[in-house]
Amino acid sequence: MSKPAILLKFFKEKDHLDQLYEEGLLFMNTLQYFRNLEHDGQRADKDEGTFVIRQANKSPMFLQNSLGGEPFALSPSRGFKDAKITLNQYLSNNLYCLARVSEEEHTIDERVYDFGKHILCIIDVPDFLGLLEEIVRQDNKEIKYGRIQYVPRSYDGKLLPFKKFEEYKHQKEYRIYIHPGDGSPYKPAIGSLKKVATPVNSQNIEAFLIQHFKS
Repeated sequence: MSKPAILLKFFKEKDHLDQLYEEGLLFMNTLQYFRNLEHDGQRADKDEGTFVIRQANKSPMFLQNSLGGEPFALSPSRGFKDAKITLNQYLSNNLYCLARVSEEEHTIDERVYDFGKHILCIIDVPDFLGLLEEIVRQDNKEIKYGRIQYVPRSYDGKLLPFKKFEEYKHQKEYRIYIHPGDGSPYKPAIGSLKKVATPVNSQNIEAFLIQHFKS
């Protein structure tokens, strides 16, 4: 039987890792924050918060004529390719992004180290999520979590909150999604993670994962 998957959180500052490891302090930015980033290649995503995307060659789209008459078709023949629909009410919600690795897939793409080279390996994922769920409920919020499904740019359908485009596939993202948000970072403290996690640096992470999944 294979070992359960584990989650990795990358930090640029060791102090931030220590806050999570010792106090269980999570810092969850808003979807709007990630959408507005411009100069952070791995974290920036202008499509973050897009609720649904419609391809003109797959899903008929029309503009209603406010003066009456027939709706105007947004078709490829008229130069329309796709439409991205974003609902402002979702942009204030909060995200916590980790990487998920498993016995079958535990290699780490070098680009991911742009998130930071101080890594907290969350070994007991159910316990970690259970601690977080309890605090989230106390704060009268709802939580969803799961692996990101990566889709091609030709995708037609709902994106938010667990689909992203394929250019981010190397991140192996596992996402925690909190709502409703108030437009500011959400910072729950769930207590020490010393019983469920282990800090590792980028120089040792590959050896650590090999040993973990083999033992």
